[in-house]
Amino acid sequence: KGFRGLSYRINDRDWWSERLSNNFQIDTRLYDCFVLPRDSPPIAGTVPNATGEGNCKNFEGPCYEAPYRPFKECLGPRPMTRNRLRYGSLHSHLKNRLRLSTHVKIDGEGGEFTALEQLMANKEDLSKVRTLDVTWKLNSILEVEAEAARSVSQRELLERRVSIMERLLDSFRVVGSTLEVMREDWKVPAVCGSGKWCQEPLTHLRSMRLDTVSVSYVHWELIELVNGEEPDEVELFNDGEAQRYDSSEIGPDTSEPMPAPQPLSAEGTTSSSETVPLPPPARAPPQPSPSPPPQTHCDSASGIISNTARPGAPCLSPLETWPYRTKTPWRAILGERVLEAVTPQIVEEMCGSFVLMGEQAWCEKAMVSGSSGGVAGFSYGVRDRNQWSETMSNRFHMPTWLIDCAAAGTVSSSMAGSVFNGTGLGSCASVRDPCYEQPFYAVDACLNRYDRVSQGRRYESLEKRLANRGKLSAHVLIHMERGSEWGALQRLLASAEGQDKIRTLDLRLAFCTP
Repeated sequence: KGFRGLSYRINDRDWWSERLSNNFQIDTRLYDCFVLPRDSPPIAGTVPNATGEGNCKNFEGPCYEAPYRPFKECLGPRPMTRNRLRYGSLHSHLKNRLRLSTHVKIDGEGGEFTALEQLMANKEDLSKVRTLDVTWKLNSILEVEAEAARSVSQRELLERRVSIMERLLDSFRVVGSTLEVMREDWKVPAVCGSGKWCQEPLTHLRSMRLDTVSVSYVHWELIELVNGEEPDEVELFNDGEAQRYDSSEIGPDTSEPMPAPQPLSAEGTTSSSETVPLPPPARAPPQPSPSPPPQTHCDSASGIISNTARPGAPCLSPLETWPYRTKTPWRAILGERVLEAVTPQIVEEMCGSFVLMGEQAWCEKAMVSGSSGGVAGFSYGVRDRNQWSETMSNRFHMPTWLIDCAAAGTVSSSMAGSVFNGTGLGSCASVRDPCYEQPFYAVDACLNRYDRVSQGRRYESLEKRLANRGKLSAHVLIHMERGSEWGALQRLLASAEGQDKIRTLDLRLAFCTP
């Protein structure tokens, strides 16, 4: 269907790409220059690959139903080789990709910031990304960027990285994150020792550190607005609440340049068992907007219990006391900005439903093309059986049109109307013969640039089927069998309106047709 997944950082197994392959039948590309092939069967290319739909269901190890390709390459600022490691850019991997056709996962070890900053500067590349799953690592620096990182202070580098996270919201909407689970796992006595404070993280809330978080995004154009507009901003019950500061309370930046490429900080404990409270700020912070009385426990805001990513605004339980040995205002402000940048402002109704997997929370509407309604499939060239239209009907639950002037009523039982049609959801699961759960319509016509009749055969234009269709509402399959299809494609390329209506386009090319 023209979709592809790009996964950066694989380690020993990549559940993300397996899910795309086995649940959504999407081809994937796997990139990792650090892991050794002996430690990663997917990178070594030794796992079952392109086995076909349903054939990985009972397989315990890594297995791909749709084709995948591994590459010993990491995500970098540009294509290059450094210390025998090969790097490629997101721009180079998006080359020739179509609009809203690419799912991207980045676990970049710090390289995600430059890659996404470059993405936001290129509107064409930006339009190609359908969903984006990022593990943000504020305390990591990619080796090829270490020299540049040393030239600025820790605060300057963190400000730039948080700004990138915020700007990403101009084009994407947050679906979910690991924040809620991270808060549940972050227990001060266990991490810092009983009666002791933690070393202050690089960025934080009162209740948790925020140097690493996984976030799932969906392109804003794939989200259906509720009542014609986006929902009101989510009111967060995040930690009871973290101290808020304004810029007048922040002193000069005295932090040292960011060390690289080692992690910037680690949890520690004080050498003393004393727990003297920190002095209050010089003046009272601004009062937060009215909110419910402080709670001592909160349930999942989304109502979905998962041990990994969760959709919706995170519920972060409060802490009664300040947990860190120091209090640096700008770190707390950055923490609140991070929280705002990764908090979803979309609701389940906008996605149809949520799909959860590992550290990702997906918007189903972006993954299952027919779930939003108003979407249809048009197959030009049917032959004896048309698996494409059966898949659109039975897996993605949309009506289809089968259009063929050569196969009508002869070699094709579908075109003759003698197959199961409109049988209902799930009723074709055990049927081996052609079967359509959603209605299909057989049309005795072939594709051409214009509507006409020639030598007793009826031809119709692509515009005839796209008329009155909405934006991104049509899946189209074209078998280039008669040569007249090329004229139809030429006319499509001349019509921006027509192109905007096509969600996916599948072509079987033939250059020697009459």
